[in-house]
Amino acid sequence: MKEFLYDFFVRKNGRVQYEYERYVREHIDEHYLHRLRHLRLLFQLNWFYRVKRGNTPYIYWDTPLVENKPEQKSKNIDKKTVTTNNIQKNEKEQKRENIDKKPIITNNIRKNKIEQKRETTVNEEKYPFISESEADKRTPMHIWSKGVVKYDVISFDIFDTLILRKVSNPTDVFIFIGERLGIIDFMSIRRNAEMEARKRHMAIYGNREINIFDIYEIVHELTGLDVKVGVETEFEYEKKMCFANPYMYEAFKILKASNKKIYACSDMYWPRDYMEQLLENCGYCSFADILVSCDYNGNKSDGVLFDALKRMEANKKIIHIGDNHKADIEGAANKKIDTRYYRNVNEAGNEYRENGMSALARTAHRAIVNTTIHNGMTKYSKAYEYGFIYGGLYVLGYVCWVHKRASEENLDKIVFLARDGYIYKQVYDALFDDIKSEYGLWSRMGSLKYTAEYSRRDFLTRMIDHKVGQDLSIESMLEMVGLGKLTENLKYVGLKGKEIIHSGNVKKLYNFFEKYWDDVIEELKEEQEIAINYWKELVGESKNIALVDTGWRGDNQLNLKWLIKEKGKVDCNIKCYMAATITNERNISFIMDETLECYMFSSNKDRILYDDFCKNVSINMALFELFTQAPHPSFDGFDACGNYMFGFAEVENYDLCREITNGIKDFCRIYIEWYGEYDFMFNISGYDAYIPFRGMKRNYDIPISAVGEYKFQQCVGIDLSKQTVKNLQELIDEKRRK
Repeated sequence: MKEFLYDFFVRKNGRVQYEYERYVREHIDEHYLHRLRHLRLLFQLNWFYRVKRGNTPYIYWDTPLVENKPEQKSKNIDKKTVTTNNIQKNEKEQKRENIDKKPIITNNIRKNKIEQKRETTVNEEKYPFISESEADKRTPMHIWSKGVVKYDVISFDIFDTLILRKVSNPTDVFIFIGERLGIIDFMSIRRNAEMEARKRHMAIYGNREINIFDIYEIVHELTGLDVKVGVETEFEYEKKMCFANPYMYEAFKILKASNKKIYACSDMYWPRDYMEQLLENCGYCSFADILVSCDYNGNKSDGVLFDALKRMEANKKIIHIGDNHKADIEGAANKKIDTRYYRNVNEAGNEYRENGMSALARTAHRAIVNTTIHNGMTKYSKAYEYGFIYGGLYVLGYVCWVHKRASEENLDKIVFLARDGYIYKQVYDALFDDIKSEYGLWSRMGSLKYTAEYSRRDFLTRMIDHKVGQDLSIESMLEMVGLGKLTENLKYVGLKGKEIIHSGNVKKLYNFFEKYWDDVIEELKEEQEIAINYWKELVGESKNIALVDTGWRGDNQLNLKWLIKEKGKVDCNIKCYMAATITNERNISFIMDETLECYMFSSNKDRILYDDFCKNVSINMALFELFTQAPHPSFDGFDACGNYMFGFAEVENYDLCREITNGIKDFCRIYIEWYGEYDFMFNISGYDAYIPFRGMKRNYDIPISAVGEYKFQQCVGIDLSKQTVKNLQELIDEKRRK
């Protein structure tokens, strides 16, 4: 049946077959991810060629004038599955590729996963997914430019082609304007005013091509806002919110250097003079002319602007480039003007974005990600995109929240704890300098050794219970925390140093530590004093500080607070800030009295996020902590001489760490550049900051593809001969099996 339908709707008409199959080959990924879009195109081609009996090309200017032969059959089609990289085919062979469909869920959209089968034996990719920046398969800019430079005249669409916006939806700019003007629900007022203006214009003049003054006449009727003030304010924000598409800007420079005549052509309510200023503000100048629908009382779809262009450039070879299939591609093709389609970056990127954010956080996150990742200028690594797309908003939102809380509580220093604080401090310092920040060396190991007398139960749990089944000897366990001298006392409780920790000797180990607890504290005392002096120097003269970490229980911060205030006798107030906590009862009193404060979620804050994260919690913790891994080993404490000691150097992870942190830093840099003058844009809620991560974790194949090779050391103390590593994919697979 499928073959019969394909014969009838595609092969029966030579022009339909040529244009449809060519379009499929050039947009092969789109064909399998958005099948309805291609079915709609097939319907349009059949309507144009078979019902309307059109004689001009519908999409491609070079469509051959093939005769329609009902008996025409295609060559045998190879049904074997191919990869997305196996796209380029000899056009003369006209082979249609068929990819085996297997549904998966990427973020919140059901897609078709391409089975990794091959016609010939090749090396199988370990992770089948490509980065978002590669998914669009845009032609490299320099090659694209070569295909355009052969034309005498080049016409560009303006918005979403030459120019991109710092909002994902054009009407979102009205939110900023409303904030500036102090008008409640201005976005709705402004949108309704435009619709009413078009309606009135149609009734009077027979077309809908209004200008900006027509719109603000109605805004004036609704709000009393002066028309001139409204127009000037909106244009000011248009200039602020628009910037040159880097892909098209480079192409524009190449074409200008080739002495091509370049036009700008737009369906827009801003008159030509305004559009010229806007383009110049984005770096574009010296157009042959700028054609705007409101000046011509006609648009691209109805052909008025293209007729005007052809009158200006009669008998010249013209091409038009744009992102709107109907207005730019169909409109130009109907006037026998060649076209190049440039897919809208937000259309390309939004299919990957998770829903659920508030309006401004959504438009900012989507605009930054879509315009950067999907413009076609640069291909980014999957690890970079992991940080940029899923971690950038979280890190930015968290450090802004930390600064806000520190300001409200009159703190004079913020200490970001290693290693998570590595990226936090860099982003914080890029934004703020009014409250001093420090990077403090601390870790679970430091907390274990230097606060044992404060958290004895936690010490014993980590030293004994957590070591069961790790093939770790008792001797190695003691040496791990600097208690090697106590090994000789093991015989007094019936233990041996070389004995492996297992469930059968746990009780004896508890008896051992109970019997020699005073000796444990005494052995750790010298290092503890060094740690206290380190933190005294770090705190300095500050009287109100914050200890900042990611999470997840708050023990490390509470233990450090005790070390500084109680053991070190430092007279200062200490607040503990966390991104989130996963405990329900363990530290709830400290959360309730705000000794521990959480940005995103806890058992009594944003419970829906807490519950979502705690499903597959160990996997989610590993994924989340990858945002804040530093390219240096974990801090293990101090030696007797006061020198820093560090753990196992995971050098194989450092390149991935840098890629992830570079992505995060670039996202934050762009956010600061774009929205730095709007203080309200930095009040990012913990809920909004979590949403990108929530979208990513719906399908663990995304992080596996991006950072699946990240290696985690398995905890076996300092016995390096038994040190083992597992990568992220192996850990996720283990949890899935359980």
